[in-house]
Amino acid sequence: MDAQIPVMSEKTLTTCGYRKFQLDPLGDHLNTRTVHSGAKKAHDWMVDQIADLFHTTHKVKTQQVVKSRGQHCGDIQLEGYLANESGPVPLVLDLRIAHDRVGSSADPSINGHLKYPNNLDQSLNDVANDKIRKYRADYNNNPPSAVSFMPAIASTSGRLHNEFVRLLFLQTHRETDRFFAASGV
Repeated sequence: MDAQIPVMSEKTLTTCGYRKFQLDPLGDHLNTRTVHSGAKKAHDWMVDQIADLFHTTHKVKTQQVVKSRGQHCGDIQLEGYLANESGPVPLVLDLRIAHDRVGSSADPSINGHLKYPNNLDQSLNDVANDKIRKYRADYNNNPPSAVSFMPAIASTSGRLHNEFVRLLFLQTHRETDRFFAASGV
């Protein structure tokens, strides 16, 4: 048999559905847009995984999370996770997946390069600062009671923002205390 091996041919450049970008010959643009890729599914899966980490010690809501004064809505609400002088205060988390590498359908030669090679946490910090600027003041000024807000930032390479790591450490400590208290130790 003299079967021919199929050859992938480059397509002529066309404009994406948003009419904003020229699609590169191999269509990489489609894989980077959230409406075309699995980014929303990955985000929702991560929200469920994070919520499961906190079910052991607190009531967790991923639906009907309290909205801020500015009508922003986080992904996870931990009822009474924190406390102030007036009593328990809910903590609202908003997950965001940061990309610490860059790519371009216009210039494929830069695909996969680190955004900040001299500071690996910079992309996490930028995203966290953006979330704090958009959410925190509105949540803290949401009458009748304050609601605490914290961004939960992870990168596509598996790195976690330092504040998120601290929260996970606090949760682990609470679970350990409950375990030893229930064990009589």
